[in-house]
Parts: sequence; C-alpha cells; structure tokens
Amino acid sequence: DKVADQSSYNLDEIIAKQLEEERRSGLFDGCDKRFIKSYEAAYAKKFREGFEKGRREVRLEVASNMLKYGADTDFIKKYTHLSDEEIAGLRK
Repeated sequence: DKVADQSSYNLDEIIAKQLEEERRSGLFDGCDKRFIKSYEAAYAKKFREGFEKGRREVRLEVASNMLKYGADTDFIKKYTHLSDEEIAGLRK
C-alpha cells in the first residue's frame, strides 16, 4: 500500500544518510571495499529489522488500546494490519 511504500522510501533515505555520515567521518578510511559493502549491507538489514520490530510493537499497542475501547476486530484489522490471531492474542 501507499503508506508502506512511503515508509520504505523514507527508510532507504535514512539508511543512506547515516551511511554517508559514517563515510564522511572517516570510519572506513583504509578499509577494503568488500568490507565496506558487507558492513553497509549488514547495517541496512539490522536497521530495517529494528524498524519493523518497533513498528509491529506500535501496532500491537494501538490494537490493544482499541480493544479496551470496544473496537471490533474488523476495524482494528483495517487500521493496524494485524491478523485475527494477533488480535485474539491481545484479548487474553
């Protein structure tokens, strides 16, 4: 969806800016280009994983709050993109 596409674009931009700052700081001075590419790939992967984990935690918290206020499952699914099983797990 458009929101996911936009956040992916921004995420790529954030990662690129951070890696550029690290390059300018001299972090990679004297390093082999293969090491630099490997570092950048690992950094991007871990950054994305952390971002997605945080995003999921926020969706779960929002869904939990929606349940407290009596929102129905279909409404919660629409706005959080969680599954029926994930929402049911919050009811326990």
